[in-house]
Amino acid sequence: TPTAYHVIALDDVPHKSWGRSRIGWLVECERVKYEQVDPIVSPGRPSGHLHEFFGNGNIGSTLTTQQLLDTPQRDIACSDTNDRSGYWAPAVYQGDRRIEADVFKAYYKSTTTDTVPMPLGLRMIAGDAGATKNQKRHVGFWEQQRKSTDKPNQAYNTAGSDRMITRIDDERMLVLRMNYPNCWDGKHLDSPDHQSHVAYADHKTQACPASHPHKIPQLTTFTRYDTDGGEDFRLSSGAWHTFHQDFWNGWDPTQMDELNQLCIHGESNCRVRGSSNLKKHGQYVEFVPAR
Repeated sequence: TPTAYHVIALDDVPHKSWGRSRIGWLVECERVKYEQVDPIVSPGRPSGHLHEFFGNGNIGSTLTTQQLLDTPQRDIACSDTNDRSGYWAPAVYQGDRRIEADVFKAYYKSTTTDTVPMPLGLRMIAGDAGATKNQKRHVGFWEQQRKSTDKPNQAYNTAGSDRMITRIDDERMLVLRMNYPNCWDGKHLDSPDHQSHVAYADHKTQACPASHPHKIPQLTTFTRYDTDGGEDFRLSSGAWHTFHQDFWNGWDPTQMDELNQLCIHGESNCRVRGSSNLKKHGQYVEFVPAR
């Protein structure tokens, strides 16, 4: 049953440098498993490469939206257990050794307040597993993050790159930032290529194309891999430029609508968390689902 969200902590003023680029809500999830399945691209059969799954542990090759909704809260490894969505990405390797992600964040955001909620069951893929050259930066990019948090204002190497990072310093972690399309055609929950039913808003005007007139919250993910430095990093999908991630929306429509209203239409930076005991404060309005 959908439940209301309540503000439990509020900073005086979010950081002014964020501007309007960070209105939305943030959910933090943990890795739940590795499996060579992809219920969007290859339902009912093995995937062409290994994937790392985050959040919902009830995902198999024959996934349905109803299965996501029926997932017990105990099988949801996210700060908001009402987020029953599926998130997965190709596994990362250094040579033959698999490198596990230690942080995964899903940020539903917008630069404008004219968004409509994502439809239940929406499937989409950001990036291209078959890419043969560097992908566009607005789709995603790699960067390195310092391990030390002694100087938070210097915590990032902001020279993000869509190119392969040939060597990782042992004092840094590998980070992939992905941006999903934020315009929807209003008709289809998926398409044969898993991308044609959605599109990116114009970078300058933030307007959606006439073919995809419905602006939805832009799902931006942050996936961090704690490495020991070195070289020879690759993806299970192939070369470095084949980066991509998959998403299957499992939010209850009432909850998605409420968060869209509270955080985007309300022009707030929200961190959604499922427990008042989860001590994660920052420059966010914090909400907790009522029990």
